[in-house]
Amino acid sequence: MKRAVCAAVVGGLATYFALVPVAVALLPQGLVWKEPPAPHATATMRASVYLTSGDESVMDVRPFPRPVPNAHQVLVQVLFAGANPVDFKFRRDSLWPIVPRPKISGFDFSGTVVQAPPGSAFKPGDRVHGMLPCPFHSWGTYAELVAADEAFTAHVPPRGMTMQEAAGAPLAALTAWQAIERAKPLPAGAKVLVHAGAGGVGNFLVQLAKANGWHVTTTCSAGAALCKALGADVVVDYKREDFERVVPAGSLDAVFDCIGGAYLQKSMRLCKLSGTYVEILNDGLLDYLQVSSVTHPLYQAYFVGQFLYYTLRGALGLGPAFKRGVVQANGEQLAAVDALVAKGEVRVVVDRVFDGLGQGARDAHAYLATNKAQGKVLVDVTR
Repeated sequence: MKRAVCAAVVGGLATYFALVPVAVALLPQGLVWKEPPAPHATATMRASVYLTSGDESVMDVRPFPRPVPNAHQVLVQVLFAGANPVDFKFRRDSLWPIVPRPKISGFDFSGTVVQAPPGSAFKPGDRVHGMLPCPFHSWGTYAELVAADEAFTAHVPPRGMTMQEAAGAPLAALTAWQAIERAKPLPAGAKVLVHAGAGGVGNFLVQLAKANGWHVTTTCSAGAALCKALGADVVVDYKREDFERVVPAGSLDAVFDCIGGAYLQKSMRLCKLSGTYVEILNDGLLDYLQVSSVTHPLYQAYFVGQFLYYTLRGALGLGPAFKRGVVQANGEQLAAVDALVAKGEVRVVVDRVFDGLGQGARDAHAYLATNKAQGKVLVDVTR
């Protein structure tokens, strides 16, 4: 009985302290972004909604109140929604109240402005894309309409970017951009390692690191040709060779880890003491601990323990600086990525487009869960 009580207390504390950094990281956006009020019940739109956690079968096309934009938002007719691993993870795990129910899936969008507030930088007819702040609200982008905060939205460049590519950029590109910023300043020629360079976030990391003049090594499997095409200097097929044997210990200025789990400790050994390890939130720890949900007490304890241990270790100069963060929606940074795309220095890699808010959305989630995507996965909302 005592063991059970202790386990419950430890699990509860771990859950609390694990969620606090996420909540604090997203609090500034929560203060800015207000969930659009629901209008009269008869005003609805079609959306891909889930009412409970579970596999992709819990998602279905359902009527949902049309969003009514506030004084700082534009109303956008969605053309394409970006599908990201976080979408199926939020649907899979019971994370209420962080992810309330019912919930529309999706955070990325591209589309056309249909309504804008007075004095806005946007006007009806403008082609735009953007990202909704991550958790704490029911709205999503697998829907006919979205109310998007102006500060989290950017114009789609008139040349060099399709609307499909525009939907694939926001969350992944901003995750990569902000991870790069966490590792700065690094000199030209700095040596960095990107894990999962063929993935949605990884391919932006490879390209942005090269745009900063850094020497990039990346791990992947089937995406070796893609990583080379994106500019990676060294590509390691992790199914054929151990990246620890390719990269000398203590040689890296930064590691960008989209895999986690067992990769964390291995990658730490490759970093200089003065280097930086940036972890992009992932499912690696679930696989490492062989648990199925981020709400599992063992996961929570490890998640918090890792953060405290490696952060303190880095602060004392006993290891690389350890940085872990949650992506923030940011229209200015997205516009900066767009400028690189328009100049041909960065490209948005689209893997697959799934048609429709019903089976198409479910298939997109199922495909993402295979971890085989090379680049971005999209949902065509208009089908």
